[in-house]
Amino acid sequence: MDNPIKLIFHSVKLLLHPVKATFINPTNNLKILSYRSPIVLDSLCSYLKGLSLFVTITTDGTVLNVNAIDDIMNKISNVTKGDSNIIKRMLSDYVSVEGIKDLLNRILSIPQDKKVSVLDSWVKNIILITKAPVKLSNIYTVSERIADSAFIDIQSIASTSTDKGGNIYLQGTQDGKAILSLSSGMPYKYETLLQTTTKTNYYDVVYKEHLTLTSY
Repeated sequence: MDNPIKLIFHSVKLLLHPVKATFINPTNNLKILSYRSPIVLDSLCSYLKGLSLFVTITTDGTVLNVNAIDDIMNKISNVTKGDSNIIKRMLSDYVSVEGIKDLLNRILSIPQDKKVSVLDSWVKNIILITKAPVKLSNIYTVSERIADSAFIDIQSIASTSTDKGGNIYLQGTQDGKAILSLSSGMPYKYETLLQTTTKTNYYDVVYKEHLTLTSY
């Protein structure tokens, strides 16, 4: 039977970087727009420290349930005196049922007790619900193994289809490395760099994400 696991937020930090989009009008003139994410979002993340939630994960790394999201939002609301529904919407990409499932599905790359050797590789496809959705086709390769630790190279193709015909309007790549526990499937360290480009008839939007996780 799958048992709930308690996750405690230690630190969540959003680094603010300019986001640029190139718009192309019929006269072929280019206009560059830049903006920064609201600082208030990073401030809200600081209130997550010490708060916890419960998730149920199968032995093959599948996330079944995420509980206590509303409790977290109510606790932040009580401290900040802000509306819990607004806080919930602002943090939805990071602290929501879908957001937590996306995060855990990305980092739980090896099923528990999987036997792996150096140069072994396997494929796992992941759908990120909070980002369009976006499909990540991941190839994991074992570069080194020391006792219970597996050192993993990660290479991924990101894509999103607009219709049943499979026309792709978002494409990208992800590269990274991870050190994972073979007995638990949990990462000691996980780092990836994701870059995608969304194309339309009038503009392209480039998205970059540097995700780093370290266990203590």
